[in-house]
Amino acid sequence: MKMSKLREITLTGTYYEIGKQAGQGAADVIHRMVRQHHKERLSRKDDAFKSALHRLEKNTLQIAPEFLEEIDGIADGCGFPFEEILAYNCLTEMVGVPVGDCTNFAFANTEVGPAIAKTNDGDTPGLDWFYLIERIYHNDGRGLLIVTWAGTVWLVAGVNSHGLAITGASCDGTEENWDGLPTNMLTRLALERCRSVEEAVPLLSETPITLHSMNITLADSGGALVVLEKSPTDCALRRPKNGAIFCVNHFLTSRMFARNNNYGREYLENSERRQRHLTEVLFRPDTEHSVKKMEEILKDGKSPGAVCQLGQENFYTALAAILLPKPKVMKVVLGPPCEGEFQEYRL
Repeated sequence: MKMSKLREITLTGTYYEIGKQAGQGAADVIHRMVRQHHKERLSRKDDAFKSALHRLEKNTLQIAPEFLEEIDGIADGCGFPFEEILAYNCLTEMVGVPVGDCTNFAFANTEVGPAIAKTNDGDTPGLDWFYLIERIYHNDGRGLLIVTWAGTVWLVAGVNSHGLAITGASCDGTEENWDGLPTNMLTRLALERCRSVEEAVPLLSETPITLHSMNITLADSGGALVVLEKSPTDCALRRPKNGAIFCVNHFLTSRMFARNNNYGREYLENSERRQRHLTEVLFRPDTEHSVKKMEEILKDGKSPGAVCQLGQENFYTALAAILLPKPKVMKVVLGPPCEGEFQEYRL
């Protein structure tokens, strides 16, 4: 089994200072992402590209101005122009980078309180080199522990010092709202501003997003646990059944189901297989609601609909995490979880 640890960066101060430290601490990875991996996507200079980027900058200034300060810091820290790092942070909106094939599931009552498990998948094996762990400490005492893409103000998964945990799974839909925040910034915004699920759900529901839809899983140290189905125009809340809940890459509620518009039949069938697998595994009477059981489910790469993906419909699991809001801990494995061991990170 591999024992890969993620690069860890500790960031302190104002949002600009936090961004600059992040840019300095991962400059090599940011360069590889922006100037190599996404070079063709981000090298456009046409009027339509510039107009869309200006619109997204204006939206972010209105909704989350602190993120523009942080992006400015990242740009200065890694030595790139602000506009280039902004466009990188708006990849999905700017150039239509496909959303991932991710999975979340959660238990309300494990031996350490509520817990959320999450996979992050992509369409190419080995795409795990740009993830890192950030510990963010603000001047007002707030703290965040997140796993994220280097050079972004996003999060893949995270917990904060108040005991709120959040992650998500992308969905594809037809709706757009070009007055919204770039979608990948939304979960980080909630972790920055909220102390509980009760506070986060209204913020997530009311904050407009631009393009791709998502399922968002939240838990807090008080025991609250929900999934919010969110599109650019609507949302719906789901609550646990018998202490468990999950989400994949399509909406399940009657309110949101019609908004599903996945890339193709194979993509939807993959999501539906994971739905059937998790329904069977999570809701069996003998399923133990424990962190150990979550690791076991994440490490299963063989069962039909297993969440550890090794090429099914050309999707590969690049990272898996377990979020524990009560002790403020994340357990993360880089690469397919069936091939690695979880490492523990604390705020």
